[in-house]
Amino acid sequence: MVATADPAARQAAQAVRGQLSDEALKTTIEQTFPKLSSPPVKPGDTWTGQLAMGNPSIGRITGRSTFTLRAVERRGRGARWRGSLVGLVLRQDVVPPPSGPAGMVTTLGAAKGEGELLLDVSKGQIQRSTMRSDMPSTATMTGPDGGVLTMEQQDDDR
Repeated sequence: MVATADPAARQAAQAVRGQLSDEALKTTIEQTFPKLSSPPVKPGDTWTGQLAMGNPSIGRITGRSTFTLRAVERRGRGARWRGSLVGLVLRQDVVPPPSGPAGMVTTLGAAKGEGELLLDVSKGQIQRSTMRSDMPSTATMTGPDGGVLTMEQQDDDR
């Protein structure tokens, strides 16, 4: 990465390095794949999965995924498919310390999500996965005039 005298560019570069570290990438990729139920399940059964993620700019975030098996169907040449509804709740356990020249702090609001997972059980492959999540957040920092500057990002449902 090229060194720069611009404090904002340095702060952005530091955030990108944190998000692209080996540990951050490993954690992100691990969270991408759903945790399937260990024992066999039948339609209507529910199981949960845990996740943890974070980096220096967002702190530590933990969450819980709730999976509910909707149906087991036969399609095509007898391949078995399993559709699962997914619910997600996220919580910021550790708020990061102020960072960068403006002393920015980001806090996460009540984050939630929902989606659907479709598996080809006979092949052990995810056929389709969709997820929609709302993650309201607030960033507070020192503005150019020395006052407090607050930026809020809300979900579409408010």
